[in-house]
Amino acid sequence: MSKRISCAECGGCVGNALPVFDMTTVFPMKLADPGFKFEPEWHLFHADRVVDFNDDLPIEERGFEQWTP
Repeated sequence: MSKRISCAECGGCVGNALPVFDMTTVFPMKLADPGFKFEPEWHLFHADRVVDFNDDLPIEERGFEQWTP
């Protein structure tokens, strides 16, 4: 089960906490905020990507297979 994460100022939903996977997702529009500091840990759903990134982060082709509880 996930839990919505809301903006403290406006109350808008900016992401989801996924405790079963020990992960937090952030909606893409939030990444456009210049004050938001984001450091990704891996690439999920790499097989369906539309943009390639040249970095050394781990890649998960499909999703959460290794994290399934």
